[in-house]
Amino acid sequence: MMKKLLLFALLPLLGATMLSGQKTMTPEVYKIWNRIADKQISDDGNWISYRLTNENDRSDLVIYDTQTGKEYNYPNSKGSKFTKSESHLIFMKSVHPDTLKSLKRKKVKKKKMPKDTLLIMDLKSREVSKVKNVQSYKLANKNEVLAIKLVAGDMKKDSTLVKKEGKKNGTKLLIRNLKTGKSKAIGYVTNYAWAEKAGKMVLHTTGQDSTKADKVLLYDAKSDKLLTLVDQLGKYSQFSFDEKGEHLAFIANRDTSKESRGKEELFLWREGERRAKAIAGHKSRFLSKDWTLSQHRKPSFMENQNRLVFGVAPLKSLPDSTLLDEEKVDVQIWNYKDGKIQTRQDVDLKEAKKESYVAAYNLNSRRFIQVTDPSNKSIRLNDKQEGKYYLTADNRAYAKFATWKGHDYRDIYKVNAETGAKTKIAERIEGNTRLTPDGKYMYWYERADTSWYAMNLDSGTKSVMSHGRFYDELNDRPMHPRSSGTIGWTDDQHFIVYDHYDLWKLSPNSQPQRLTNGRKDEVRYRHVRLGNDWTTLPTDTTLLLSYIDYDDMSSGYVEMNLSTGKMKTLVEGPYRYSGIIKAKKADKYIYSKENFEIFPDLIFDDFSGSKPKTISKANPQQEDYAWGTMELYHWTDKEGVKRKALLAKPDNFDPAKKYPLLVNFYEKSSDRLNSHRAPLAHRSTINYTYYTNRGY
Repeated sequence: MMKKLLLFALLPLLGATMLSGQKTMTPEVYKIWNRIADKQISDDGNWISYRLTNENDRSDLVIYDTQTGKEYNYPNSKGSKFTKSESHLIFMKSVHPDTLKSLKRKKVKKKKMPKDTLLIMDLKSREVSKVKNVQSYKLANKNEVLAIKLVAGDMKKDSTLVKKEGKKNGTKLLIRNLKTGKSKAIGYVTNYAWAEKAGKMVLHTTGQDSTKADKVLLYDAKSDKLLTLVDQLGKYSQFSFDEKGEHLAFIANRDTSKESRGKEELFLWREGERRAKAIAGHKSRFLSKDWTLSQHRKPSFMENQNRLVFGVAPLKSLPDSTLLDEEKVDVQIWNYKDGKIQTRQDVDLKEAKKESYVAAYNLNSRRFIQVTDPSNKSIRLNDKQEGKYYLTADNRAYAKFATWKGHDYRDIYKVNAETGAKTKIAERIEGNTRLTPDGKYMYWYERADTSWYAMNLDSGTKSVMSHGRFYDELNDRPMHPRSSGTIGWTDDQHFIVYDHYDLWKLSPNSQPQRLTNGRKDEVRYRHVRLGNDWTTLPTDTTLLLSYIDYDDMSSGYVEMNLSTGKMKTLVEGPYRYSGIIKAKKADKYIYSKENFEIFPDLIFDDFSGSKPKTISKANPQQEDYAWGTMELYHWTDKEGVKRKALLAKPDNFDPAKKYPLLVNFYEKSSDRLNSHRAPLAHRSTINYTYYTNRGY
């Protein structure tokens, strides 16, 4: 492929004439230039929050009332979250970073350093309550109940402590109901997890007295009651609820002897039962000899199949502890036939020790199967997965290609979800194979011929969903191009993908159908997922699309009816629009608009025709600096190909004068005409505004 032309920038010489009253940039401005982070809008769209950060350790949480326009600012804060009813905003507040640095220089011990404080802001009264010395918090938003884990306390200062708090014994956990204001405390909690939608929480406590008395407790936010699921010494971790909170699984090791390694058990609790029960352990029949349950893989529920998947692994032998260091053999044998080169094996060693394989438990038939093993390691699971099969992959015969070509190949197997029987269905597949949401088809993108394929898992029939075009047309590397990307499957079993410009609808049983018409005018459309938790797209839904016009680099947002193809423009202009977020329960949005001269501040809009409102002003100091301009530069190269680049000029550019020219020839950048360039230190590009400002 022809090498792409890249970027021109016209930059002035230090000391040239500046506008009267304008400041000259120095490297010190890098530290004061702010960014906007962690933006969010509440469910009804009445509140917005974001953080202002910079290289000077700033972290200001800004809370904005969209109804009154009032703004509230909390320095040194982060981790904010609105409650579902918009009654409260919860966030963490730290001491100023300068204070922490000063204490570190004084060699203050870590346990005596100032700890974070949790702030709970009542959005109606604007009152703020505080909880000091907080390690973490988790919110069950549907029930508006907070779990707040405190840092370890000091027994000398706190007479209520009966044993030392810390990682081993746990620390205090507060449970606060934001609706009722009621709170309760549970001591010595090591870990905890919410089933957020169900309002249930599981926690492990090492006991309330000075002795070790482990318990696994289930808290129900609706009844405000605790149920003891396990009351026995042991280690309990990897807690996992199903989506409805009707099942809970976790890993335990109740062997308190020195020979406890490999004695892990899988526990399961079902709605209505008073205790959790061990359903699998190292002696389970479905496990091979010297295999055990993995403590490194979190169990997970596959909602639509009533299955629980978890990790199993061969029990690794321990090194001989009787050998002296000089007696231990440390030899590496390199072989050109190795699937993975030795240096890569060294890098992956830590993760390799935690490697596990997938097993599944049918919650209805109560039957176990092992899905993956050392010959079929790779699997892609979806908690909404349906169908009769799992897909696994074996890359052992092709592993060396990852080193020499940058990718490998895989032989694909279907695994019967009931019996565990494996059948090879495809060989030397380059792309990642996946299951359709109904589980009837396997589908993948083949980079060698840039086509999308599907295979019926029952019949083994292979079909081509598309021929070519749906790939990265700008690929100029010595490799087959990747796909242009996908959106997902619709509820009528169509697959929506991109080519370089447009959206297309594919199917194993019909011809491709174009959904947008951008290629003709060089307009590129892309779907904006607004956080909806969908597995398949409804056919009658409306998609939010962003677009960029490559002729002039203008952009905007449009809505497209998926069934009719009709489009409605929401906003457009000679800018770059980005970062759009929608309120869950209202047609209220926040997004950013920028160009070379305009910083991407936050805009609040309901797209009703009323004027959008800019609600932030992150860098008012920009007005003090001569900024410069950016424009497209067109020319035709020696092979007759029309090209585009960017030309940056200083303010008051005089075409009659001569200016020095810096050329940045690295990748294609003309589509960033309307990207704002803040004065920041970059690793691999020119700091455009810094140089244009200097009056060159």
